[in-house]
Amino acid sequence: MKFSIEKKDIAGKLAHLVTVVPTKNTMAILTTFLLEADQDEETITISASDMEITVTAKIKANVLESGKTAVPAKYFSDIIAALPSSTIYVQQNENKLKINCGNSKFSTPIVEDFSVFPIIPKIDFNKAIEFEMDLFTKMIDNTSFAVSNRINSPVLNGIFWQLSPQGQIMVATDASKIAEVTVKENLDVTNEISKIMPVKTTLFISKILDEDSNKINVLFEENRIVFNYENFTIFSHVIEGEFPDYKRAFQVENNNVVVVNRNEISDAIKRVSLASSDIDFRVLLTIRDDQLTLSSSNDEKGFGSEDLQTAEINSESMEITLNYKFLLAILNVITSDNVKFCLKGPTEAILIYNNEQVDENLEARFLLMPLRVR
Repeated sequence: MKFSIEKKDIAGKLAHLVTVVPTKNTMAILTTFLLEADQDEETITISASDMEITVTAKIKANVLESGKTAVPAKYFSDIIAALPSSTIYVQQNENKLKINCGNSKFSTPIVEDFSVFPIIPKIDFNKAIEFEMDLFTKMIDNTSFAVSNRINSPVLNGIFWQLSPQGQIMVATDASKIAEVTVKENLDVTNEISKIMPVKTTLFISKILDEDSNKINVLFEENRIVFNYENFTIFSHVIEGEFPDYKRAFQVENNNVVVVNRNEISDAIKRVSLASSDIDFRVLLTIRDDQLTLSSSNDEKGFGSEDLQTAEINSESMEITLNYKFLLAILNVITSDNVKFCLKGPTEAILIYNNEQVDENLEARFLLMPLRVR
């Protein structure tokens, strides 16, 4: 193997790929990059995997000699990142990979038996579905924060993605909050497709967004989804199991409505939460006499409260205790200037919406369960 490449062409790709590499794993091969140079295609292909997601990046390079090997991923990435912005020369020499750039010279050991690296099949994207990348990432941003991190609930550890000829839906929930985004559009699918994607897959895709390229191709297979975007091909397994029937949670008559400026309530929560417990992150929403008040208290920290000035209230009086971190996570993806809260009572779920529809074809709605009163 022998090739040269400009640092600007490889460093960014490695920075993304290294995030796929597991920090803790019993399989040593997964701590490496699979590196392949192809003289005929004049490309190098770098691959990373944690078995859940496998990503390849194909990059144009000046290849003088074809070859294939595996190198320590983090070390190789750190070396490339630290080199000056110039041409990088890479050459395999027996059991080492030599890396030269300007006056800098490095060598790193290679893994000779790279055959145990996860198999990367050739993919034909002729039957793939094409999506707008910015819309796709908006859907991810509106749902990924609600994914559960509970090990014993695998179906809640991902984003449910459903496609039909009329459009697509993404949903995530951890049982305390639900985030759903719907896009109405004509899709080139014959039958309904439903998959649960690992959140790591969706977050990786959102990170590689390039302003110069706005199309992503997606191929749906029985046990995996394959994405192709620019230089990247992403193989993602799907989470097996049945996603919960979350829609029933939205079928409640929440006739009490409060509309408030998103920035005002977000800033107020951040201030009031300073007095909240670090264990359950409680903040109390009080609606009384056409006034919305946020407050929190703690035996160690004391008490804090704030009245919101812009609230439009059409609600009976009530008090609702919420996890302020969950509430802020929802407010962070609200895109309208004002946010609408639909409430029923102190122990009932709150429905949260953009007060104005910012994206013509995209609708988002959120649900947040209150905390129990102590």
